[in-house]
Amino acid sequence: ARDLLFARLLQYRAFKEAAAAFRHRAETSARSHPRIVALEPHLAALLPRLVATITPEELTRLAVGAFTRPKDPGVQTVHLHERVPVGEQLSLIALRLRREGTLTFTQIIEDAERTAVVVARFLALLILHRQGSAALDQIEAMGEITVTWCAGQDDLTGMMASKDLTELEEEFA
Repeated sequence: ARDLLFARLLQYRAFKEAAAAFRHRAETSARSHPRIVALEPHLAALLPRLVATITPEELTRLAVGAFTRPKDPGVQTVHLHERVPVGEQLSLIALRLRREGTLTFTQIIEDAERTAVVVARFLALLILHRQGSAALDQIEAMGEITVTWCAGQDDLTGMMASKDLTELEEEFA
């Protein structure tokens, strides 16, 4: 229910902003006046003849379809409930870092096909950093993050049973 309320609030805000944009355009266009002149004869001769290939019944059917309000699909919240196990991402990152030694965050997420996977990998990096298994370095604000493996080659099994990881999995499940 909370997610549905949040999604509806976001939808309300979007409609409110769209209404403000329409209001601004209406106020601006109310001060405009079109120039009413006929098309010059030599240009009017270039226009193709209008050939109607639609019957009045077909036009009526199309108009009804255009002016009829579609059924309300409701607010879609499927994208809010994606679950990506942080533990799996932690294990994947640790294995890559043990093999490579140093990777950039871009390299770590280059095969992530969804935003939820990117978020899970970032959380896994924070866990590795807090445990002292990985060093994070960022030279400038909003710059590339470089990740270096600091733990030994056998430290991966102890990480997987970590209390931090269990708490994080429960929090984001």
